[in-house]
Amino acid sequence: MNIEKMRASRNNPQVALISYTTVRGKNPEKLICVFEGYEDLPYYETVFNRVGNATAFTSIIAKGKDQVLALRQALKNNHYQDNKVRFFVDQDFDGLKGHSVGDDIYVTEGYSIENHLADAGILSSILNSEFKCCADENEDTIKNVNALFDEFLAAFFEIMRPVNQAIFYARTHNVKLKNIEDRIGEYFLFTLERIVDKNSNHFDLIGWPAGLDRDVSSVESVFSKMDPHMQWRGKFIFELFVKFLSQLKSDRTSDAPKIFPKKAGVKFDPNGEIIRTLASLSTIPPSLSVFVAQFPG
Repeated sequence: MNIEKMRASRNNPQVALISYTTVRGKNPEKLICVFEGYEDLPYYETVFNRVGNATAFTSIIAKGKDQVLALRQALKNNHYQDNKVRFFVDQDFDGLKGHSVGDDIYVTEGYSIENHLADAGILSSILNSEFKCCADENEDTIKNVNALFDEFLAAFFEIMRPVNQAIFYARTHNVKLKNIEDRIGEYFLFTLERIVDKNSNHFDLIGWPAGLDRDVSSVESVFSKMDPHMQWRGKFIFELFVKFLSQLKSDRTSDAPKIFPKKAGVKFDPNGEIIRTLASLSTIPPSLSVFVAQFPG
């Protein structure tokens, strides 16, 4: 089986349907939650518990938005009457891609879950607890670090604007992109002192098809109305947040910190599995609270 056939098989609705029937066969009474990727599970599981709905569930990791939507459609096409299955997808730039809305499917309010995991409230909480700023009784440090992050965000949004606009154009004009580069280090250099645009060819980095016109100005009027923090590609802003936290830790634990008033030990690992931690600190989107509250018993 060649690579293209393997990729095609993953998108085959029948493959997704077989996965569902296997899981349902082993869990006849449980709620089934179908997620795009493995990183979704710790986020949603944490939110479910925070909302106060501890309904037992089993999960299916569909490995992609198209696969989640394909499974949902396959169940409808085969007239499966299962009121104990829920689907979760990212808004991205293309929403439900023409599929119908419904009480069985949740679409993120932001571009993806990552957009909800990188903000001032979460940063302040981490600084207070994990970075021990509360012990120093130094509120100015928290304010200063938040102001610094705001400055980096402004620079980040300027550099990444054409990248996001090109992806938005692709998603809304049926342009197939090959492997979008999510490592922000390919787009700019980042330290606690500055962000420097590498002026990389972002069309190449997002896998723009060779020979296709690169003029995406036709979407400017729509794209310019989007909130960059919540509606642009989440993986970009999430990695910026992680790198920022990582460099803050290096400064806080150094013998001569520049950002913090003095050295302190920090066990928190920004480069580890932190989605569950950030999810526990994040503001829960109102629509998600409503969706979870309506889970079947």
